[in-house]
Amino acid sequence: EIVANSPWGGESLERNGAVSASLDFVSSATSTICCSIISGPISVITDNIMAGNYPDLPRAVKGISSDGGGIGAFYAGWWPQMAG
Repeated sequence: EIVANSPWGGESLERNGAVSASLDFVSSATSTICCSIISGPISVITDNIMAGNYPDLPRAVKGISSDGGGIGAFYAGWWPQMAG
């Protein structure tokens, strides 16, 4: 009975199912975008170091930003990352 009377369980979820589903979708999409904003540049740096393009982190950051157009170079391949 406690669950049925709480705002997070029972019939309140049944009545607000559409709101809950859309809220879940929006929160999931927002968290995915936020995480990819952080992980995208990390992946670019890691891939370049592992490929042997740069020997260490400081040189990789400096090289990527100066070779490929500043901050935008760290987001190369961002759309495929979002799709995968």
